[in-house]
Amino acid sequence: MLKIIQLENPKYREEFYSHCQSIIELPIQIYYSEARNKSIIFNANNSAFEYQRCIGNTIEFFGMYWQVNVGRIPIKRGDVIIVDGNPRILSNFYILAKSFFLGAKTVWWGHYWSSTSKHYRATFRFLIMLFYDYILFYTKNEKIKYSNIFFKKNNKNVYYLNNGMNYSAINSKACKYNPVNRKYDILFLGRCTEKSDLDLLLQSLKINKMYRFKLAVLGYSDDAEEKLILNKINKMNLGSCVDLYPLSINEDDISKVANQCKIFCYPGSVGLSLIHSYCYGLPSVIHSNREFQMPESDAFINGITGLYFEYGNVDSLAKILSNILLEDNDRLNIMSNNCLSIVKNDYNFKNMGIRLKELYENIITIK
Repeated sequence: MLKIIQLENPKYREEFYSHCQSIIELPIQIYYSEARNKSIIFNANNSAFEYQRCIGNTIEFFGMYWQVNVGRIPIKRGDVIIVDGNPRILSNFYILAKSFFLGAKTVWWGHYWSSTSKHYRATFRFLIMLFYDYILFYTKNEKIKYSNIFFKKNNKNVYYLNNGMNYSAINSKACKYNPVNRKYDILFLGRCTEKSDLDLLLQSLKINKMYRFKLAVLGYSDDAEEKLILNKINKMNLGSCVDLYPLSINEDDISKVANQCKIFCYPGSVGLSLIHSYCYGLPSVIHSNREFQMPESDAFINGITGLYFEYGNVDSLAKILSNILLEDNDRLNIMSNNCLSIVKNDYNFKNMGIRLKELYENIITIK
């Protein structure tokens, strides 16, 4: 049995596990704690699926976490146990020890490097990873980087998924891409958190002739956040340039906005929002500093799926947006096809499921 223990149960993960259980018949059980963040992105209550079980609250202290009732998770010889790779989850050490003594194999699942990583913390995380039997990264590029440093001759215990989304379901809502006569020039899709750096995008609209562009922001979580963003927009005199839409996990709501946009722009640390926009065939603009990006940014290819701007540079962002939007609709169409090709052929639930099943079957067949 494949048992996955994670801190929380985001909606997109629930959909992925459902795909694995029903489509590729992977024998899985999911254990998670109640969401600390009550955003609609996360599920705070028990899942509707039998194989997904909420194990109670999480105790937080000094920035560390302990998942209550983690000791009740059944573990036996022959099981494959995948844990959330966050090194601050102290209850994972209990799972690691219990699995070792009971003869279960363990898999560490996490980032090689993300936007919040620090070198000293990464070193500590790499040391922890050595205690696990297998390592599972979000992207192929992460596996390559890690393997080149730690397993130059043998990386058979290192795997990746290429973290993606339900391409088929999302793309079924997408209109055929044509940048001509779309209502919005730019789409921002994602939670309006500090890591999104939405302010930089708003500031770029004030430069030169950028006032002519229309921006759709799809991501405010409540009335207070909407009011905060509106205040910024009004102070910058951008009221005629920006429309706000609430955060949603309903693809019908998202598609109504995304299908009206020419390109996607995420000025901060982009993650799954990039993959989501690709499913609509939207060329993208993100910053060029991988050290301050999430792993999903590995799906971006400069000049192929969009263009980089210089990290934190509002003038560079304004210039890139102007050039992409104003000068070459033919190029946008080519980039759109490239975006669709990447998510159709790689960063999607189907391929993630195949890779996860391959990991599981390789482990249980090893004597």
